[in-house]
Amino acid sequence: MEKGSDQALELPVLSQVGRDPEMARAWPDWLRWCIVGLLVAIASTAIYYGLQLREYAFVSTTGYHFNGDVNNGFEWGQRGKATGLFQIYDARGVAGSNLDYTPLRLAVVTAWVAWEQRIDPNIRGWSDSYEITSPMLHLNTLAELVSSVFVFLLIRMWVIRMDDANRPIDSSPRPFRGVIQGMIGAAFLWFNPAVLWDGHCWPQWDVWVVPFFVAALWLACVDWWFAAGACIVVGAFLKGQMLLGAPVLILWPLFSFRFGAVLRLISGLTFTTAVVVFPWMRPERPEMTWYFSMLVGLALTIPLVFNWRIHWSLLLGSGIAAAIFVWPWQAIGSPQMHFLPLLIVAGVSLARILPRRVVPHVYALAIGLTILLMMPLYGASSSWYAIGFEHGSMKYDGMLTGGGTFNLAALLSRSWRTVVDPNELLHLPFTGRLVTYRVLMGLIYAICVALCAIGAAIHDRRKDVRFLVAMAAPWTIFYVLMVQMHGRYLLWGAAMSALLIGVSFGMGFIAIIISIIAFLGMFLNQYTIYRYWDSTTVRTIQQVHPHLGWMLLLACAVLLYMAILPRSRVT
Repeated sequence: MEKGSDQALELPVLSQVGRDPEMARAWPDWLRWCIVGLLVAIASTAIYYGLQLREYAFVSTTGYHFNGDVNNGFEWGQRGKATGLFQIYDARGVAGSNLDYTPLRLAVVTAWVAWEQRIDPNIRGWSDSYEITSPMLHLNTLAELVSSVFVFLLIRMWVIRMDDANRPIDSSPRPFRGVIQGMIGAAFLWFNPAVLWDGHCWPQWDVWVVPFFVAALWLACVDWWFAAGACIVVGAFLKGQMLLGAPVLILWPLFSFRFGAVLRLISGLTFTTAVVVFPWMRPERPEMTWYFSMLVGLALTIPLVFNWRIHWSLLLGSGIAAAIFVWPWQAIGSPQMHFLPLLIVAGVSLARILPRRVVPHVYALAIGLTILLMMPLYGASSSWYAIGFEHGSMKYDGMLTGGGTFNLAALLSRSWRTVVDPNELLHLPFTGRLVTYRVLMGLIYAICVALCAIGAAIHDRRKDVRFLVAMAAPWTIFYVLMVQMHGRYLLWGAAMSALLIGVSFGMGFIAIIISIIAFLGMFLNQYTIYRYWDSTTVRTIQQVHPHLGWMLLLACAVLLYMAILPRSRVT
């Protein structure tokens, strides 16, 4: 009886967790609403002046813009509209040209040209004016604003998670947790000089990658893995460099042994890829006939997957019918490829052992694979990959692809002059084998990404905000290590470093260093092209080029250390 009385006395105490009367008296409702109003006013003011600053940045640098990229985009938009957006990759004379646009970027520039031609039917090309460039500039602004919002959400989410993990269970959470850090991180990206210069003074469309990565990261953190995979694909089909930083997001659930999340992520990646490229594959009647037959075959697996209680003869008949439907009778691919549809159907049938919530993702994965198999089986067009992705990664076969690059390749080729060719053979440590410098740097970067993913898994388990360091670090590390880096590619490291603001003051200082170096690299790169800038300013920057790469190497070492090292637990 006494034991029951003790429990009865404890229940009211437990019910008060999160409702500290002292905290309630310290933060009355009117004060909370006043603070919310103040924060909204600050955010609105920042957005307004950020919009004004972007227009001023473009107008004040008119005449100094790098015209090559924008001209090229407008030209391919015109050709895409004239030839046909979904036919241009296969058009005569395109292969081997300077077209290296991924499908969605090509779609955007084609829509841009169509918009301008509706306003002025006589327009023949791009001119350096705000009116013509405004659609591209507005897209950059939208990408930067959306990125800032997701940076705020991510920082706030992880500050709250860490506080909940470390706060005593009988204490109340403090008000507005993570809000200040999140707003500072969002403002850091919104007013980042590297982001502003790349998107509105260069101008370029590199920032389009950022909102899709941070959105994918936020979606993964709330367990929406399929949507996260879709975001990664859309970002990659706008700028292929997404595929350099995104692997850390894919490896994180793998090292966390969350295989269901891995399956849902891969399903989102595959299905979205197939949906996006389907028009550019230009399937014809044989492919479409087999595609719909494959859908029928997959539908015949539903009774087995959901374990319907039907006679075994009907199940056997469904299996035989599925095999008949999915067999690619008119395929031109190798005989071994003919068995892949059977393997897909067999794999889907095994989904009966998986949790029910995963089954739709299995079917989405199967449908995506079916669409992509049209290329090897029926010869559907794969020019979208060869020209949009592969050509762009191979057309510049040098250590660097532009001036103003502060990385290891620049240090080795310009300061030490020990390696001047990315295809130069070097000894692979501990093996005695010869590999090219390009391959060696790729291996080192892959190891760094794997370490960041392992660190992310550890920090995720501990609910540590250092998780954000593990996600942001690869975007700076790949710039520092890899070859064929353009000076402006550090933009992604500068933008993603906004996540570091939520970790600590020291990490915020690292973010500032990365952003300044990224800005200086783009500034110097434009000078080396046009030589318009004040010579004293440029000479000062040139004196530290490429030696600022040493500072970036040190910053990468700190980021990698913080991404991997678990925080000491307080006992």
